[in-house]
Amino acid sequence: MNDCTPKVGMEFDMLEAAWMFWKNYGKQMGFSVRKHYANKSKIDGEITSRRFLCSKEGTRKPDKRDHLTSQPRQETRTNCLVRLGVSLVRETGKYKVYDFVSEHNHVLHLAATTFMMQSERKMSDVQAFAIDLAYASGIKPKEIHELMSREAGGRANLGYTGIDQKNYLRTRRQRSLIYGEADFKDCMYKYENESEFEEAWNKMIQTYTIKDLSWLNGIYKLKEKWANCYMKKAVTLGMRSTQLSESLNGDLKDYLKLDLNMDDFFEHFEMVVGQKRDKELEAEYNAREKLPPLCLKNSPLLKQASQVYSPTLFKVFQNEYDYASAAIIKDRNCSQLVHEYTVVLLEKVGEYKVLCNPISRTISCSCRKFETFGILCCHALKVFDILDIKIIPDAYILKRWTREAKNGYVIDSIGKDVHGDVNLKVTQRRVQRTASKSKILPEASGAWPLIGHLHQLGGLKPAHIVLGNMAEKYGPIFTIWLGVQRTIVVSSWEIAKECFTTNDNAFANRPKGLAPEILGYNYAMIGFSPYGPYWRQVRKMATLEVLSNHRLETLKHIREAELNDSIKEIYKLLVKNNKVIYKLIMVDLLFV
Repeated sequence: MNDCTPKVGMEFDMLEAAWMFWKNYGKQMGFSVRKHYANKSKIDGEITSRRFLCSKEGTRKPDKRDHLTSQPRQETRTNCLVRLGVSLVRETGKYKVYDFVSEHNHVLHLAATTFMMQSERKMSDVQAFAIDLAYASGIKPKEIHELMSREAGGRANLGYTGIDQKNYLRTRRQRSLIYGEADFKDCMYKYENESEFEEAWNKMIQTYTIKDLSWLNGIYKLKEKWANCYMKKAVTLGMRSTQLSESLNGDLKDYLKLDLNMDDFFEHFEMVVGQKRDKELEAEYNAREKLPPLCLKNSPLLKQASQVYSPTLFKVFQNEYDYASAAIIKDRNCSQLVHEYTVVLLEKVGEYKVLCNPISRTISCSCRKFETFGILCCHALKVFDILDIKIIPDAYILKRWTREAKNGYVIDSIGKDVHGDVNLKVTQRRVQRTASKSKILPEASGAWPLIGHLHQLGGLKPAHIVLGNMAEKYGPIFTIWLGVQRTIVVSSWEIAKECFTTNDNAFANRPKGLAPEILGYNYAMIGFSPYGPYWRQVRKMATLEVLSNHRLETLKHIREAELNDSIKEIYKLLVKNNKVIYKLIMVDLLFV
């Protein structure tokens, strides 16, 4: 990583070489790059200087058409100052680095998502021709992308994303609404009560002259399973009809045959799961790349929601908040502990009953938005607003909709806390589960009550010799007891690699104890704090603000001065030839 870090004074034979160097640096660090201005000579037109930037440089200028936009674009720029400036040296004809800033003001992308950065995506003419040919042959866009990805050796090597392919194909075809589709969708999703639905359904039947109504009549009999107004008691979480089932069935329908080989099925199933994981990575990338735009920048509730919810859910929540501004309290009864409000929306038909306890900050609405979808409705938000409740209560933030939804522990089939690795293939997890049921790690003999194997490790032989002898007897992985704590001992580099790569989440946490709680200020120090959102935030702060190359170089003189003072003090004490002081010095050094 240090070899790719730009330095003032570096030289490049050509301007293009400097640009490729900057792109490679951005990819390794985890930020997208772009070109800035270029100064040209008025004599020969040659570029004399140029700047390369982080793609988040600057801020988006306000658009006069913003008030007409129903779905504004998300913010991608944070006014980041990271840049690289090069200028032409006339004597040598080379370009020399004269300016470099390395401190970002935003989070960097994961190594697994850098291929999604804009500066790393470009569809070649050959790839575009192959996509056109496959699409004209009747291959579905999703299957085209999967085929191209396999030929390239994976999605990370393809050079463009599924969104890029979708946008490319969109420019080559025109979409039109299916006959009557808009009205049918209104019947499914638009109407809140049953009478409105019945009226709209009858109007649709009369508007479109359909000779055979058998299919529509059959659908109408099942309206409790697809019409929004009939599904208020069902937890749908925003799912529309059977879209998830249909998607999964479409992916696996050709592989659900009785005479199909199980190996073929699981191979295809793992491919489908891999596609779902790629979408999760894409969502993770977008969450780090784009900042959700706030319709009210000074609203504490919206600021909280933008930091807690995933970008997709925040967009839905902000839409509800916007509707709340158009809500009116038609009637209220605050004589009881639980207040009752009647809420209506301007230019919309329907009344909604909202019950709220201001003391416990509990609320419910007759629209049942929270019970079915998992977020507060505009009617509840209106009541919170008039009660001056400016923060969403924790009880109304479902973890499944938050940015931290994938973090944390889950419960296995026997009630034990485990940290699942979602990146493992299905077959790998199946093998691990089988192995965990049939194989138990060997335990070294000779443990005593309370102290375990500590008496063996504190003898005349060094601890590593004792553990090495145990490994020869019990194998490359076994357990010992350090007091009352069972401990795994690994003496194989292959198993150690598995511990810190495939199963790193399982080993990321730290044991809790009285000493680290006291010395670490209730686990606030990064070396003692348990794995979780707090530890990741502290690590990010330490990496960016304390341990970055710029900070280390800036504070270098302080470390050197402290080291020199320590060595001088040790020398003064040693010249006195005082063995007691020598021992105190060694103990002091061990705990520095």
